[in-house]
Amino acid sequence: MRGVPEPRFHMVSLGCPKNWIDSELAVGRLLEEGYISVPSPGEADLILVNTCAFIQGAKEEAIETILELAAWKERGRCRHLVVMGCLPQRYGDELLQLMPEVDLFLGSGEIPRLVEHLRSVEAGDGRFCHLSRAPYLLEDQGPFTRLVTGPSAYLRIAEGCSNRCSYCAVPMIRGPLRSRSIEAVVREAELLAGMGVKEVILVAQDTTAFGVERAGTSQLPELIKALDQVEGLRWIRLMYVHPAGVDERLVDSLRGAR
Repeated sequence: MRGVPEPRFHMVSLGCPKNWIDSELAVGRLLEEGYISVPSPGEADLILVNTCAFIQGAKEEAIETILELAAWKERGRCRHLVVMGCLPQRYGDELLQLMPEVDLFLGSGEIPRLVEHLRSVEAGDGRFCHLSRAPYLLEDQGPFTRLVTGPSAYLRIAEGCSNRCSYCAVPMIRGPLRSRSIEAVVREAELLAGMGVKEVILVAQDTTAFGVERAGTSQLPELIKALDQVEGLRWIRLMYVHPAGVDERLVDSLRGAR
């Protein structure tokens, strides 16, 4: 007897490059479990949207996108709609009442348990909102699938932020700074280089704060020197550089790179 085929899914990713990386991780986990990726929401049994909630415009875009995708539950084959990322992490259970079209809300740290949560919804256990109550860090990020191929790729070096700027909600949504180890970042860079990537674009909430919570000073210069030795990489680009974190050590590490 033929088994029941795994659901077809469609992923929509909104917001910043850090969200993009989360979406790649989510897709990687789904594919590893046998789910089938499709290019159109009209072909999907399961639609996921990874949201941003940093500024008002991003929240409005997220809500508009969710409502557009929810229409596929009425006119398409979609059975379940999942909202992930910063919008659920920021607004929590109140979204269950505000968006009855959505079957599952997942906070920004729930990617490692994505499939587990999906199985509960698919089994008919009800609607849920699962939030990340404790800050998490994926040291070795596990299986991921690049959503766009090409010579450049984003590489996350840290999660969260401890700057507590008065204008920014990131620490509330993403938690305090947690840096990956230099070794873990280099391993991922080597993996990307093996896929043909020539440029890694380092991202975090504040890349200059990399390693500060464990070393008392930025370890970004040491990371750049280590990445400069990865065979196959030709460029290292920095994003989200806080001006206060730019010092002679960082400049020297860039000046001395290949």
